[in-house]
Amino acid sequence: KARNRFDTPRGYDSHRTTLRLLQGLRGSMGDWDWDAAVLWSQAKSKQNNSGRQSLNLLNEALALSTPDAYNPFCGPNCNDESPFTIDIVRGNSTSLYMFDFKASTPELFDLPAGPVGMLVGFESRKESYQDMRDPRINGQITYTVPAGPKTGETFPIISDIVNSSATPDSSGSRTTYSLFSELAIPVHETVDAQLAIRHEDSSDYGDATVGKFAIGWQPIDQVKLRYSASETFRAPALILVNEGFLGRSSSTTDHLLRYVAGDNIDDDNYSMQRVTEGNPGLQPELGENESIGIVLEPINNLIITMDKWSIETEDTVGIFGMTNAILLDTLIRIEGGASECTGNPNVIRNSVPSEAVTWPSNLCPAGLVQQVLDYYVNTDTRLIEGMDTSIIYSIDTDYGDFGLKLVNVHYDTKNQEAGGDALLLSQAGQPGGLLDGLAPVRGVDNLLGLNGSIEDKYTMKMSWRKGPYEVLLSGTHWDEFYESAHVETIDGVREMWVVDAMSMLNLTLGYKFKNDLRVRLQVKNIEDERAPLADETFSMYWGDLHTDFGRNYNIEFYKKF
Repeated sequence: KARNRFDTPRGYDSHRTTLRLLQGLRGSMGDWDWDAAVLWSQAKSKQNNSGRQSLNLLNEALALSTPDAYNPFCGPNCNDESPFTIDIVRGNSTSLYMFDFKASTPELFDLPAGPVGMLVGFESRKESYQDMRDPRINGQITYTVPAGPKTGETFPIISDIVNSSATPDSSGSRTTYSLFSELAIPVHETVDAQLAIRHEDSSDYGDATVGKFAIGWQPIDQVKLRYSASETFRAPALILVNEGFLGRSSSTTDHLLRYVAGDNIDDDNYSMQRVTEGNPGLQPELGENESIGIVLEPINNLIITMDKWSIETEDTVGIFGMTNAILLDTLIRIEGGASECTGNPNVIRNSVPSEAVTWPSNLCPAGLVQQVLDYYVNTDTRLIEGMDTSIIYSIDTDYGDFGLKLVNVHYDTKNQEAGGDALLLSQAGQPGGLLDGLAPVRGVDNLLGLNGSIEDKYTMKMSWRKGPYEVLLSGTHWDEFYESAHVETIDGVREMWVVDAMSMLNLTLGYKFKNDLRVRLQVKNIEDERAPLADETFSMYWGDLHTDFGRNYNIEFYKKF
């Protein structure tokens, strides 16, 4: 297919302003110390994007009957694009108002092992955001397709800006009140315990109460054992609750066509629209965490820690996923019955049957997928287990102060329990099931080693400081993983794409002047490593885990007044 590429280069200017006012108070009353604070914070950003094209103005330029008419067939640099080239603006703002009060005493009452300490507190906060899009993006100025297979298509399916999806303005706010308390309890001269509780009441997601218990035992100076168990909750982000209808073009496999044609089809992966929308009914994620570990200090300045942990989360916020939605559509259709010709109502297909395959007589013909409605929901239980190991060492010498920190995060388990429609897909994908060999259900069961969920991550930090000089070297290594959306047939066997491991080193050279001005030269990714190839996004790498900036430099000036 012939495609036109505009000559006008794109660019942007961004201006950000952050205002933050904080006033604190503190005092004492008897055995109690107290402190309070009032915070007001507001951040605004405005981004002007230049070199963009308006479809309405482009149609006007195409329709001219004069030599000034735009000719998309004449090649590069032969047209005046200024009549339909414009700037678009996006403005964002966030605000936070907060008041908190805390009171603590080191001697609430005495136990045989010592006094019990206590802290109590209260917090009130109101947070809000606004995401204001350009009128040609948010539907104030609309574009309607005049002809062709998508005649009449308009906002919110498409916008008036070339290569920009329609996006409505979005805003939301939340007010939350919190009460919390904590006890520090000396159980024995070598054993300390902690009890804590927190209650929050929010204006949108409701209320939650969580607690924590922790205990530490230090039999000798070089060894400490520790254990903790806690309940947690995480509120759904404001944008996930309040975001409006949002459509984005994406390419994925139509498993219905794959089911009918098998490997005798090459065009079952095509572009369609994924639609998301905020869910005011989202509930917070509730979790139960456990951790047991040991801290060793065999020699001075050497600390070794090992912690085995598990996190079980209920009501995990997520999406069903385009792949799963189309798999469910396929399952409903091949099962037959009253819903055979309707399929999954969240998968909207063209009314004209696809000619890419020959439809069998026992299956209702269907068109290509136009939209997948993929809203945010609370999903089933997720269990993550792993182990953190760290080695920290520092030494002061006549040649400078040296420091080293090595950290390994190892995951043993990452499992998303399948429920509802996901459970149906999981069962249908088993050997002998209706979806056997077609595609695995995504986002459930064992997720470890799949789609960015790596088994190991290593980080390293080394430092040398002497007088005004400093040298810092840091590095990160990410393990390899499989990409389940990209499957290749190799020697008759369908195999998932392997996204290779990646390592990156950063170097910082610093100098501190006598007037406390600090200058740092940072070289990031000194080996110029590129992100390993992935096929999940248009960027061709896994953006949630990797970066692909290559070697880059920056200079930092810092002075505290």
